[in-house]
Amino acid sequence: MKAMCFHPQVRTLRMQLFSMLRLSQRALDYSIKGFRLNHSDFTRHVHGDEAALELQHRRIRWLCCSLMDDKDIHTSDFRFAVVALRLSKALHTTYKMTSQIAWYTRLYLERNPTAQSASLDRLGERVNSLMRLCIVSLLKEETAPAEAVLRSEEIWSRWERIFDPLHLAHGGNIRSPEMFERGVARNLGVIAKQAHEMADAILYWLRGNDAAQGLEFGSRFFFAVIEPA
Repeated sequence: MKAMCFHPQVRTLRMQLFSMLRLSQRALDYSIKGFRLNHSDFTRHVHGDEAALELQHRRIRWLCCSLMDDKDIHTSDFRFAVVALRLSKALHTTYKMTSQIAWYTRLYLERNPTAQSASLDRLGERVNSLMRLCIVSLLKEETAPAEAVLRSEEIWSRWERIFDPLHLAHGGNIRSPEMFERGVARNLGVIAKQAHEMADAILYWLRGNDAAQGLEFGSRFFFAVIEPA
């Protein structure tokens, strides 16, 4: 069943959210192509959308706050505002991890211009496919793609804790093959986890809930997810 939205601001929110999705996906594509094709030019495109993506993140937060503050809002619109807030937060984190991958790749290729990693390439493609499934699920309002993402927990649970990016600030050498592969794999694991969060949020929206449950959950999540801009 297609999800229904009634509030005039929801259309604007949807447009901002879909635009943020496109920018985030494009940045991820470029960062993965950078280390797959050993070409740092791809990674330069990643940072070009940083200002636009940050602005969209702030606009989405504002729209969600405005909608959730409306006492007469329809339950489905309230639920969509909650979901949009979750998606925006996940996409914001995804872009941060993607930007780090682009940075790692540029540094690494300065010393290793022809190096390749088949395992890293496969992981990148798999994580990228999870993000695409989330986009398909949201755009087509179909549950099956999001459900497929939720079955991929092993991707992020394996990689997200293997490498601390702060180590680079204390002498870690990302130009070494081992550190580069571990650093990129760790960030891809975080991105996969964000895709998992997005899929869960999309399913919450598409499957729907009764009014009391939806409003109760939304109120709890609203105060948990809002952080200073």
